[in-house]
Amino acid sequence: MRAKRCLMWGIAILPSWFTRLTRENEQVMAPDDQQDAALQAYFEMMSELFLKQKLGEVKPGDDVRHTALAHTATVLRSVAVARRATLIRFLSQSGLVLLGIGTDLHTLNLSGADLSHLTLGKVRLSEANLSHAKLMSGDLRGADLKGANLSWADLRGAKLGKTDLRGADLSRAMLSRVNLSGADLSGATLKAAYLGEADLSDADLSWADLRGAYLGAADLSRARLVSTKLISAILRAANLSRAYLGAADLSGADLSGAALRDATVTQEQVHQARPGKPG
Repeated sequence: MRAKRCLMWGIAILPSWFTRLTRENEQVMAPDDQQDAALQAYFEMMSELFLKQKLGEVKPGDDVRHTALAHTATVLRSVAVARRATLIRFLSQSGLVLLGIGTDLHTLNLSGADLSHLTLGKVRLSEANLSHAKLMSGDLRGADLKGANLSWADLRGAKLGKTDLRGADLSRAMLSRVNLSGADLSGATLKAAYLGEADLSDADLSWADLRGAYLGAADLSRARLVSTKLISAILRAANLSRAYLGAADLSGADLSGAALRDATVTQEQVHQARPGKPG
């Protein structure tokens, strides 16, 4: 029901979305009649599929849905980044993503794109280029971000619980107060990332690189930190209770005020840290 209501709203405003796409992109790049024509044809086709062929009611595997999937994938990969971002915003806000349309963004270049406040759960963004992208307050719970480039991305307040971020590059990303509870960050790079007050409870950070990362007041309770590089990381007042830090490198880390109750960590590891008293 929610998907159908969103679709009805989305299709009704297709003309205004096309006008917005054109206006926004004329400000950042030379007019491209071919791209504008492709977008206009796409919107006209989607209107036809929804209004006359009942796109909102078809089942997976139906020819109508297959047509929508194919055309969406083609347009997404044929337009420039700015238009691409606005089209993804339309797909999310119209409810088409809830129908599985526009969810395969694998390897797509979205560098610098503004995707803030969008619901993109279950979307495949593996190996996508999201460097410098804006994803503030977005809902990406359950998204596939394996190997994605999120360096310098702004994810403040985003929901990334149980998200697959294995091998992703989040170096220097802004992740303050982000929800990464239960996320898989094994092998991820988070060098110099800002994770102040982030929720990393039950997250898997095994073999991740957090050298120089800021984790002040972050919740790392029950997190797995096997062989994690925490060299010079700031963990002041962080909650590491019941965390597993087997073979983690804490050289020069700041653990002042950190809670280590029932954590699996050796005194030798703690002594490697910067002088200061854990909580």
